[in-house]
Amino acid sequence: MSEAVSYFKSKEGFKRFMCELRKKYEKNGKFSGIVKLKNISEIEKRDLEKFFGESYKLSSDVSISVNQFNRKMANTKFDIGMYDLVREYFGLNEIITITEKKHMMEDAYVDYLNDVFSKLSNREFRDYLVKSIMEKRNTSKIIRKRYKSD
Repeated sequence: MSEAVSYFKSKEGFKRFMCELRKKYEKNGKFSGIVKLKNISEIEKRDLEKFFGESYKLSSDVSISVNQFNRKMANTKFDIGMYDLVREYFGLNEIITITEKKHMMEDAYVDYLNDVFSKLSNREFRDYLVKSIMEKRNTSKIIRKRYKSD
């Protein structure tokens, strides 16, 4: 574990901030925008104030831009990119975006269909199922529902 990851894991006040950073990447495939934290705790205020050098004492909600975090990181002794920081913070091999998850789920569904079709000996029925799926008929919905329940 890198020194940066150890630092942020040791600061309880960064837990929600790191979760929101991860969500940014999962949603957009990049780190951008503003991390908004509502009703921040005293611990969050303390840890955020110490890192960012700003006072949040009068605030219950905080907005911190990803660029601001990047700038602060660049002025630290930590030599780690944001992707690796968040990935290691959560103990992940990689951060998978929502779009990638959808593609993986669709690929798994196609594999499932191919397996089902390979087991069908009646060619007419197989052709009917393929056509139903392509045209998104009720049969297609039933098959997808069955797949999701397995």
